[in-house]
Parts: sequence; structure tokens; C-alpha cells
Amino acid sequence: ADDDLFRDGPYCDVVEGKQPYLEFLRGVFAALTGYRLDVQRISHVSKQLSYVELSETFYIGGTPTSYPECLVFEQNSDNLINRVSVFMKQVNT
Repeated sequence: ADDDLFRDGPYCDVVEGKQPYLEFLRGVFAALTGYRLDVQRISHVSKQLSYVELSETFYIGGTPTSYPECLVFEQNSDNLINRVSVFMKQVNT
């Protein structure tokens, strides 16, 4: 959505607005070597709510490292994504 996009990240970081979010994503992708995003599953809970299970992979110290995540996408009354919430899976040690 152009006007009411809100993204909250796994570190309680917030980005508001479409253009700031696009700039945020461009900065993230540009900083990561060998970036790849693999979608494992998309679950449509309702017409306006979906979950996407995915992993983001990029090189750290020359080694590809993957991070599993779950993103929640909400759509407004115009059926445009207006909220993105990012959750990272963590290994219990």
C-alpha cells in the first residue's frame, strides 16, 4: 500500500511507509553477499491475512548461512499489503 504500510521486524524495528520500506530493503540486499530468499510455504488464513515461511541465505565469512523466518502479511480494504511482521526462528541451545 502506498499510504499506510507498516513493517515491524524481528528486533522490534519499525519501518513506516512504502518508500522508506523499499529503501530499507534495497539497503539490506545491497549489504548481503550472495543473498537468496527461498519460500517453503504460503498459508492463507483469510482473504486479508497470510503467513509465509521462508529462509534467507547469504554469505558470512565465505560460508552460505540460512535464517528461517515467518512473515505475516496483512492486506487493507483495497487488497494491498499494508502490514508486514517478520519473525525469526531460533535454535534452542
